Amino acid sequence: MKSNTRRFTIQIEVTHQFITHHHEYQLAAAQGVRADRAPSKFFPRRGAAVHDAIGNERADARARRAARIRLFDRTTRKVALTEFGTKFLPVADRSLIELEAAASVIGRDASVANRRIAIGATPLIASKLLPAVISDYAAHSPEMKIVLHDGDRSRVVAMALSGEIDVGLGCFLRPVSGVRRIPLFRFSLMVIEPAAQPMSGPPRSLRWKDIVGWRLIGAPPANPIQQLIDRNLQRFGRREPPDMVFDYFETQIAMVEAGVGCAVIPTFAIPACRRHRIAMHPLKDPVVPIELCQIASRGRKLPPGFEDFTRFLKSYIAEWAEPWSPKFA
Repeated sequence: MKSNTRRFTIQIEVTHQFITHHHEYQLAAAQGVRADRAPSKFFPRRGAAVHDAIGNERADARARRAARIRLFDRTTRKVALTEFGTKFLPVADRSLIELEAAASVIGRDASVANRRIAIGATPLIASKLLPAVISDYAAHSPEMKIVLHDGDRSRVVAMALSGEIDVGLGCFLRPVSGVRRIPLFRFSLMVIEPAAQPMSGPPRSLRWKDIVGWRLIGAPPANPIQQLIDRNLQRFGRREPPDMVFDYFETQIAMVEAGVGCAVIPTFAIPACRRHRIAMHPLKDPVVPIELCQIASRGRKLPPGFEDFTRFLKSYIAEWAEPWSPKFA
């Protein structure tokens, strides 16, 4: 299928070039323009490349081979239309105008299509972080369209590999074949607990050993972030798994607010936590780094405007995340 598509595309391009170049040559002849200057006079943007492609001899030879009729009578310095050429002239004129108009429309459509970025993100990032970023970026760059898809980590990776999205956003701790990871911002882990009202003021840090005996809510054991959390808790003597397990950070946050227990989650969840009556405490001794990354297929070229959006996203995150990003040992 790919090979057939390529042959079809090449055939269209060759046909368009032949018809366009030959029509230009014919129009030039009708208006008494020297044949070797026809392309540059009527369509100067094609320049020397078109001039070389439709020299007198080759253009007329192609026409005679294709149509089996003579459209031009020519000498070394002059070209004139034959009877058949005169009859064909109005058709050539209309066709050339239509071809140029169609090429212009297609060019504009292609330009619009290039001003689009498709992003895939894990649920918390997609629902609590990106909507505000996309809204603000639309005011900053209204010509750029951002399309958002959500899904779990495996789904985001699959969309990146298939080309459904240009880039994925989330916490990807493990390398994936065919995908390149681009660090976006370095976060850390924090513990959240119930509070009488949403948190305000600077955060108060806690140590890992302070929470070993707490009733903890966590994620399934196969979750890479939960594995990182468990390894650090085990260093300080906790061997038990989480008391309750949920797939999504949003559920963990809601259960903490309900007073069921506490949870260790990444600090990129801060925008979601601020909507709830919970207290957030960065964990230290040690501070555990966790990267928010962009992922993209190794074989995919990132679209125009992607770097500008990335700079905007980093700046947006830094406004609220830097106070929660202590220096790492």
